[in-house]
Amino acid sequence: MTSPQSSGRIRITLTQQILLGLVIGCLIGWLSPSFAISLKPLSQLFLRLIRMVVGPLVLTTLVAGVAAAGGKMVGRLALKALTWFVLATTVALFIGLAAANLVKPGAGAMPAKDLPPASIAKAKGIVDFVLEAVPTSIFDAMARNDMLQIVVFSIFLGLAVSAAGSKANPIKEIVDAGAETMFKLVGFVMRFAPFGVGAAIAVTIGTSGITVLLPLLKCIGALYAALLVFFLLLFTAMRVLTRVHMPSFLKAIRAPAVIAFTPASSE
Repeated sequence: MTSPQSSGRIRITLTQQILLGLVIGCLIGWLSPSFAISLKPLSQLFLRLIRMVVGPLVLTTLVAGVAAAGGKMVGRLALKALTWFVLATTVALFIGLAAANLVKPGAGAMPAKDLPPASIAKAKGIVDFVLEAVPTSIFDAMARNDMLQIVVFSIFLGLAVSAAGSKANPIKEIVDAGAETMFKLVGFVMRFAPFGVGAAIAVTIGTSGITVLLPLLKCIGALYAALLVFFLLLFTAMRVLTRVHMPSFLKAIRAPAVIAFTPASSE
């Protein structure tokens, strides 16, 4: 009996495909700006596909997860998540303020006469925040892709399904099946990611040009330095508190991180 031999085929992972698309998009935007700009519909199509799946994915997975975990577990997780979010955001704000005051990024990048008039945004109170977080209609929130309202509705629905017990088993089966289906749909959309990412970066460079970015290198450098400090602190705290295997965690998040970085969208 002969031993099986490998076919010699090189398998390229999705992350590698996305990075390859990123490099090719940069080259297209640099070498052929007019052609790069014509790729804008392709990048818009990719972003629309991402937005298309976000709402239903969050709804089904959250409802299924909350219903399975139960009210007590969700309460503890919600408290831990809220505490982590507040502390991480506070640290991020201090690092950002420190970087801005030390480096003064963007100074001189635009003539004073071209600067827009200063305006102060009206701060929202806690009452306004709570009211805006609760949707008047889940269909309206889904249509607008309002993630906070979708999350709030999903948590309440999941808690209700959990409290209803066996009577809500049909709903549990529907949301479980919906979550699995949405993961499959996300897989289909992600096959288009290398092309969408490449088109998005090509349009950006083709429209603005690489030379336009040169005066902003100081600002960009300060941003990435602040982000590096923040992520080092964040991942160190996460490793100490959760004992998670960091290489596995970083491997798991690298594809969505690259996608979020390229179109500058967290959706």
